[in-house]
Amino acid sequence: MLKVLNKYSDFIKTYDIVKYNVAGSSYELGFIIVFYNMSELHVSDYVFLNGDRKYTFHFQNRFSELIFRYDTAPHYKELATYPYHKHLKDGNVIESNIMYLDEVLQEIVLSL
Repeated sequence: MLKVLNKYSDFIKTYDIVKYNVAGSSYELGFIIVFYNMSELHVSDYVFLNGDRKYTFHFQNRFSELIFRYDTAPHYKELATYPYHKHLKDGNVIESNIMYLDEVLQEIVLSL
């Protein structure tokens, strides 16, 4: 994770790790990244002992308004990529691939 954050350090003002637990091959991780324009990425990422993964990458502007959110909440079963989906700021929800921090940061940096 630190390697990925360092890759985008020119755009990141601060980050705060709020949760980090590791047990064998499982982990739970939570952190907040603040960018220089004061937008924020809130991350929760969990990998369970059985290998299942659930995550949320919630990107918001400086006024706490949603820009986008990738997550794996078990709704939107009609999407071909279920449970992977992306919430847009206009309220729509679209299909998404499995997302990782590097891909999300790359999308954010392109929008800054």
